[in-house]
Amino acid sequence: MRRSPAPGYKAGDSVNIQFTTGTLSTISPFSTVQTYGVVSAPPDTGTSGSFTVDLGPSAPSGDTSGAAFTPNNFTVNNTGVSTPSYTISGTTVTITSPGYTAGHSVYIEFTSGSLLGAGYDGIYQVQNGSGGNTSTNFTVTLSASPPGTTGGLTLIPKLSGGYTVTTAGNQSTITLQTANNFDVKVGDQIQVDFLVTLTPLGAASQVYTVTAVPGNNLITVASPTVITAGTESTTGMVAYPLTNNAAKRNGTVHVDYGTFGIGNTTTNSTLNQSPLNSATVFNFFYPSYQYPGAIATAGMTTPEFQLTDDSDTMNLTNAITSSILTSGNTFGFSFWNVNGNGSAAIDLGSYLTQAQTQNSGIPALVSALGTLLCGNNLSAASQTTISNYVANTTNFPFSSPPTNSQMRDRVRAIVQLILTSAEFAIQK
Repeated sequence: MRRSPAPGYKAGDSVNIQFTTGTLSTISPFSTVQTYGVVSAPPDTGTSGSFTVDLGPSAPSGDTSGAAFTPNNFTVNNTGVSTPSYTISGTTVTITSPGYTAGHSVYIEFTSGSLLGAGYDGIYQVQNGSGGNTSTNFTVTLSASPPGTTGGLTLIPKLSGGYTVTTAGNQSTITLQTANNFDVKVGDQIQVDFLVTLTPLGAASQVYTVTAVPGNNLITVASPTVITAGTESTTGMVAYPLTNNAAKRNGTVHVDYGTFGIGNTTTNSTLNQSPLNSATVFNFFYPSYQYPGAIATAGMTTPEFQLTDDSDTMNLTNAITSSILTSGNTFGFSFWNVNGNGSAAIDLGSYLTQAQTQNSGIPALVSALGTLLCGNNLSAASQTTISNYVANTTNFPFSSPPTNSQMRDRVRAIVQLILTSAEFAIQK
């Protein structure tokens, strides 16, 4: 039996796990992705927890600990909630969180303590809250005496952002622009507190009915009166959906690993060039450019070589090194992350096999990656140099069986060396 950290599982579930550190990471089959049955798990509260799996009869004896990875499972954070703590005194619950105003409504789900699963989740009226950040807590009153007095955590749907008011005829419509994801749908009730209002007729802080959800981060409500049209900033309002937050979901998902939002890469610290952003009206190079050295001496013009120079070569090397040579992921994913947004993803997972990364397989792997990255123009000499360097166990140790880190490091080294080769810098 082994206990692994992760929420959401229950006894009887199946889960794919690979043990990545500790004794199990050195023993087959536990060092590779295997399917295990969940033996036990605590109640799912939507927060971090743990579950126990049965390793089967081949499990080693004794106790061990280490890290595990669930490659077929991932967590999507719901940013549209707050999770303040609470205490109980009689039927009064004190919740430690600023910003709530007395008389306004809020939906509260109790995720731990005596009120967890006791039927107290629902809409409450805020008491003793002063709004803003001047009060550090607020209270609500339970409908009946609780089963115990142990405090815990709550989950409160909470959305922040700006808003836009438009008026047509005698009807003003308010579109909330949230910075969070949410579970709100048409017909739901939502408490909206307007922190900054338009003048002279500002929107009222009250409960509204959702009339439309026109976009992923947009909610539309109708004002009961005609108010001033305009737009307020991204901190102009806070909204509290008066419905429970969906803690569990299922269905088909499509995952995009990169955003391709690489932004401006013309700075010297990035690539010193960007699409459609050439340095001159002659595009990225002058037609009469001669690369210094033997080419220039021979009187040859090589405009394509103006794309690179000593500085650009170093910039490219540094950009590639800082982006793909990270230590966190051992399963083949790297990100070219120039602007901190996971801009372009590299999935090298299909190359992380023993056959491709062992010494005898390195030349074929270098050839295959060279074809992909250099259009089959990676020279035989460059392939030999890269193969000899990567297959050297002094540079890149390789056990039997190899670890994921060892296979990853060899594949990434090949990619880095190809991307910084002369054949990649200037492709014929």
